[in-house]
Amino acid sequence: MCSQWPYNVVVMRVGARELKLHLGHYLGLVQGGETIEITERGKLVARLSSAGAKALPAHLQHLIADGRAIYEGVPLKLPTPIKMSPGKKTAADFVREQRR
Repeated sequence: MCSQWPYNVVVMRVGARELKLHLGHYLGLVQGGETIEITERGKLVARLSSAGAKALPAHLQHLIADGRAIYEGVPLKLPTPIKMSPGKKTAADFVREQRR
């Protein structure tokens, strides 16, 4: 069963008995980046997420809580920024050229 957090992130929800019976399967999902909500008699009692996952920065958590950003549970590594070549063109000039 899946539930939805207030900021549109789909989270798997599983009962405590189901978790106990298939723990290896659910641990594999968590290691893959999933977050699992654990229920007991239909009530949420815990969330299970990867220990290796880093907490999101506060400003991103704020955007998610406000509904202005969606977090899908898989942190992406951003590429290293490319340094601008020395010259007279600015980054805005390059963007304008690409829009033509």
